[in-house]
Amino acid sequence: MRSKRVKVRTSQAHKGQPEYWLIRTTLALRIEWCRSRARAMRFSEEVELLNEEMRRVLAFLEWEACRWEERATERVWMQVPATTVDTTTSATMPVSPEGALNEGLRAYAQRQAAIRRKLFTRFSEQWHDVPTFIRSWNDRLGDHGTQSRPCYLTPVPPIELL
Repeated sequence: MRSKRVKVRTSQAHKGQPEYWLIRTTLALRIEWCRSRARAMRFSEEVELLNEEMRRVLAFLEWEACRWEERATERVWMQVPATTVDTTTSATMPVSPEGALNEGLRAYAQRQAAIRRKLFTRFSEQWHDVPTFIRSWNDRLGDHGTQSRPCYLTPVPPIELL
């Protein structure tokens, strides 16, 4: 005949043993603290990455605007023979295809540069307060009584506007 096993619940087995519950609760709190700290460190890293990405976007837009402005002043590589004249326009103002092409390319490059400058200005204005916001939250989270702060609460350097 098989013996029946009696299932004993944990709460019944350790009833009246407060040290078991104290150890178990302490362990659970330590595990939760480690998880919370890891989340805070990941969040801090994301904030640093976001700040760096904003700085790089502004630097790229500035560089790209300068590049388009240089293109606007460069001479066109493709040259059309100077003897060709557009006769569809007024006879008093002959326009060579080379001149029209250069003018169109120059206008396009200037427009592209203006678009990049406008984006730079718009993003700079929108992101202007982000470093201050980051520092204020780091100050709120930090312990003001100690000199050394945890690595995940170190302030993020501000965005440098070009």
